[in-house]
Amino acid sequence: VGTVKITWDPEASSKLDVTNGDMSDWAAADYNMVTVDTSNMVYWVNDTANGTGVPAGWQIQTYFVADKDYLYVGFYVTDPAFAYGAPGAHYDGDAFQVCIDFGGLMGKTLKEDPDALSNPKNIFYSFSCTGDGQPLEIWREEADNNGIIAAEEGVKGAAAATETGWAAEFALPFQMLYDDYEWKAWAEDPK
Repeated sequence: VGTVKITWDPEASSKLDVTNGDMSDWAAADYNMVTVDTSNMVYWVNDTANGTGVPAGWQIQTYFVADKDYLYVGFYVTDPAFAYGAPGAHYDGDAFQVCIDFGGLMGKTLKEDPDALSNPKNIFYSFSCTGDGQPLEIWREEADNNGIIAAEEGVKGAAAATETGWAAEFALPFQMLYDDYEWKAWAEDPK
């Protein structure tokens, strides 16, 4: 997709309720929306894993917002074959996955000292829509503490089906993201 600017809004937490799956507050806040579709993404047109390629009209319309504590992400997926996921099975049905590389530091570590990492994959966070307005079960993978992220870590979010596919909104605490990066990169004093 290329470089995507994250909207800085120190008041984001008072404008967004990411716990109900209703994205109307994102539009009301007038945040910048980025469209991801087959014209600007890397994809596997005839992926042998599913043999279907990208459905006609498929796209994701995304919002990226940050305040001092959280990275907020909201999106609409246009997908005529949307399928709910089952609780506890994060890749059952449609799923979303994101990984964060602070300033390209993981990529830099891989390039400069590839043996420093026991696993070259960045930590990523994923979930599926298990029901309209249901809290997201956000999974952490490629870390030493893989599994559903506990609510005590500050993650929050919800998803819901739409007339054209599905939508989700969530917030990931920067401290958690940074702690995960620091563990993965064996960073001594990365700040």
